[in-house]
Amino acid sequence: MTMETKTFTITASPSVHRRLERFLAFLHYNAGHSTIFGMQFDGDGQDRVVMDPPPNPALALPAQRIGGALDGLEYVGADGNYRAVPISNHVVYRYREFVSEGIDQLQRRRVGEQMGAIVQEWPRTEPASPTSP
Repeated sequence: MTMETKTFTITASPSVHRRLERFLAFLHYNAGHSTIFGMQFDGDGQDRVVMDPPPNPALALPAQRIGGALDGLEYVGADGNYRAVPISNHVVYRYREFVSEGIDQLQRRRVGEQMGAIVQEWPRTEPASPTSP
């Protein structure tokens, strides 16, 4: 497999940087499975991202057009094409970190439910340091 290295400077608010770092952790620490990764982003609200160098300008129009298709998940497929799917009627899994209680949980909630179900619970552990093997 041929690898390529690119460097981008990303300017955003601290909350967007936190989400971006977690999104990139999905990619970097992928457990070896195929899936679609996503990240909540309020493009017409307070979330803003400036990249240097910017993406190819030819990608702007198709990205904007798929973004107007529906409220849901917008993603780039394995074939490089833009796609959008509704997600409002699906089950949502959420990973919650309860630092003060010393636990982490995987929770499941269906649309319309007030409280989700705990799927799995672990003792809270500190994230591995960047220098850990």
